[in-house]
Amino acid sequence: MKNLTTTQKLNKLYEIMLSLEAELGVLPSLNIAPNLQNPNLSDYYQKLAEQEFRNQTFSQMVEAVGYTDLPQVVSNEKYAKLAGFAFDYLGQHIVGKELYRGCREIEHHANLLFDEHYHKGVGDACNGLFAADNYSKADLYSSKSSKHDCVLKFKAPELKIIDDFTLKIDISRIFNGEEPSVESHRQILEEIKNFTLAIPDQKYQSGFFYTLLNDPSIIAMILSYDAVYDNNFPAFAILNRGKICVSNSECERIKNSTKTYS
Repeated sequence: MKNLTTTQKLNKLYEIMLSLEAELGVLPSLNIAPNLQNPNLSDYYQKLAEQEFRNQTFSQMVEAVGYTDLPQVVSNEKYAKLAGFAFDYLGQHIVGKELYRGCREIEHHANLLFDEHYHKGVGDACNGLFAADNYSKADLYSSKSSKHDCVLKFKAPELKIIDDFTLKIDISRIFNGEEPSVESHRQILEEIKNFTLAIPDQKYQSGFFYTLLNDPSIIAMILSYDAVYDNNFPAFAILNRGKICVSNSECERIKNSTKTYS
């Protein structure tokens, strides 16, 4: 895993932003919103380009910070003894045992477990590999026509989790000159603010700021979190693939259920 400094992460994000603007011909904007009564085709295509910008920015940042290690596969005995996940949310300490990820195709799980190049996940509130804390919720996103169980079961005892609500609040507070809700965020958020305000061109300064606001997962990675708790679903958007732990039997089940990997 790479150990980039905050400044290195911010420079990389800025490089990604400039590269994608050149490739897609668009910067993320606060001014484009769909008008259902009088739809504008150019606005529609700009929104599509902005969505592509958002997803590619996330994917490239995952690679830049080194969150692409393969999941850990452990013996069934070791897996049974592993702790679950834990994080603080709105003043409460939340703990759980196992996580569950549903997919339409079993090959998607195999891609996650075995491939160097994998789909890093997308979402409405934030991007990432979405997983639920119970089987039935994850099963809603799995295939009902497949002969295989399309829910992947795993643990993540070392997963460092932050919720999207706190991320959005703290980045807004810092830019407004207020105190962050999490004191340990202060120094890095101040670095983010100073970096953003030092961008000389107003166009790129605004684009960079909106890139941060548009996907809490970007801020989470700059703050060195491994996952975001998305309270909209609710579910976990996992950013750091290397923190996923799968039992040997679950790994074999996924592998033997596919045509490509078996």
